[in-house]
Amino acid sequence: MLESKEENPKGLHKKYHIQHADGTPVDPQNEYFVLKVFGTGDPAHLKASQKAILKYADEIEDTYPELAADIRDEYDE
Repeated sequence: MLESKEENPKGLHKKYHIQHADGTPVDPQNEYFVLKVFGTGDPAHLKASQKAILKYADEIEDTYPELAADIRDEYDE
């Protein structure tokens, strides 16, 4: 179980409430990890997030080629 923000303010903790874009709830048994890939904030954090999402595209290429291409179109410099 993840620690609270108070217990681990600069580490891994529950930071977001996730739902589907249409507002319906997600399965509470699932875990999600949110990456901020553009915007303001620590440049090192943003660079790491951009690398992570492109690595994800590499990993899903065979199964979801359209999604991988969309990710690269959107986030590859």
